[in-house]
Amino acid sequence: DDERDGLPLDDVYQAEADRLRARGRRPAEFVRLAVDDSVRGCREVLVHLFSFGTIYSWHVMDYDDFVITVNPRHAPYYQRLLGFEVLGGEKDCPKVRNAPAVLLRLSREYMEKRIGESGGRLTRSRDDRSLYPFFYAPEAEPFIAAFLRARHKPMTPAEAGLLGVGDGLLAAKTMRG
Repeated sequence: DDERDGLPLDDVYQAEADRLRARGRRPAEFVRLAVDDSVRGCREVLVHLFSFGTIYSWHVMDYDDFVITVNPRHAPYYQRLLGFEVLGGEKDCPKVRNAPAVLLRLSREYMEKRIGESGGRLTRSRDDRSLYPFFYAPEAEPFIAAFLRARHKPMTPAEAGLLGVGDGLLAAKTMRG
């Protein structure tokens, strides 16, 4: 399949994303990982974002990897709590006024293993500082996926504009539906 899943990160990290694609991987990008100051530091917000994003990406869209661009000083946080690895080194990111960014990747296989080991437990063991015990249990994923699949609809141009997603990318995503 020669179809490329265009992502906002392609503006800066296309070579890195293309290397994943060349291996048959389908990366999904989490964009604009910012939350309101009133919930900053709230673990539950991040857990729900990644839990629903994981289920939607795997069960509805059939993606393999999560990729995110973050400020280099935030990378250790995502590495420690979720197991992200650095995929692309530091570069200037024009979408955030040329602030420095690094590209991080989290594979589906790694997440499935970690969620399978501890998802749905709601408490962490002393040696596990990750967020995976707070993810939904694997048995709940098909039910959540059915809910999300039934409500799936492409973004409107206005919604895409709020996320800084270009018109060409939006058109490609809409055609695939």
